[in-house]
Amino acid sequence: MTVCRMHGGASPQARAAAQRRKAEAEATRLLERIWDPDAAPVTDSVTALMSLAGRLEHAVSVLAAHVESDRAGATAVIWTRLLRELRQTLVSIEALGLEQKRVRIDADAGRELAAVMRVVLDRLRLTEEQRSLALVVVPEEFRRVAERAELPQGRGR
Repeated sequence: MTVCRMHGGASPQARAAAQRRKAEAEATRLLERIWDPDAAPVTDSVTALMSLAGRLEHAVSVLAAHVESDRAGATAVIWTRLLRELRQTLVSIEALGLEQKRVRIDADAGRELAAVMRVVLDRLRLTEEQRSLALVVVPEEFRRVAERAELPQGRGR
């Protein structure tokens, strides 16, 4: 501090500011120790962004439990930085429109699959009754497969 104790250096505001500066410096030293300027370049930005979001979310969750006991310390500073980074990463992911693109890709794949199924049914020379049954059974089976694929994740697509 550049102010003596007698002229405000011992005030609660001055002590809090000193504590914040100390925590910032400690957090900066910690980040400098783990930063690798020679890290391999990212070649798949979407996967890297999704992975980063997962890691940030995990780190924010882990540090959140310690922030209460270290409100003005390095943990709180790092938690705040990571929370800010997580928010920005999630905004970036949303801006990519991945969900809309996935829906379009799924729809395209569905149309292609339906076209293949029509060709297969035509080539099998099924009776009208068999063809009608196939047009009911095939979609039911695809739905069943899709439902089984969604179960381990615990949520729908």
